[in-house]
Amino acid sequence: MAKREVVGEEVYEVVGDQDVSTSDFQRATHRVNSDVAVRDARRKALGRTYAAEEKVSVMIAPMYAAHFGRIMHVSINGVSISVPCDGKPYNVPKTFAAEVQGRLRAINEQQAKAKRFSDISRNYERAPGELALY
Repeated sequence: MAKREVVGEEVYEVVGDQDVSTSDFQRATHRVNSDVAVRDARRKALGRTYAAEEKVSVMIAPMYAAHFGRIMHVSINGVSISVPCDGKPYNVPKTFAAEVQGRLRAINEQQAKAKRFSDISRNYERAPGELALY
């Protein structure tokens, strides 16, 4: 349990061997809360910027639900959107559409590589390094 000591006009809380000024604590708390409020305002302004951006149609086939779940969540700079994997087109800001397309492309490349690896009848080399699997 912390003890309170009054020295002049300052109130100190004694925790173990440390002295903590209440006014210092209040200033630090106010500074942290102000920083959070400023960051939140910046994030909201960035969200408005993304909302004003050109909209692009994206469509995620249901087959991608195995990789992303029923809904793909995309977060850029603290601003998030969710796009269902149901095969229907959705208009999203261009920045988010580029991220969605990049993720879909990465899954397509992963599946193509798995297909190349699984084709045993064609996976042979006459000389080392001849086979390009990647």
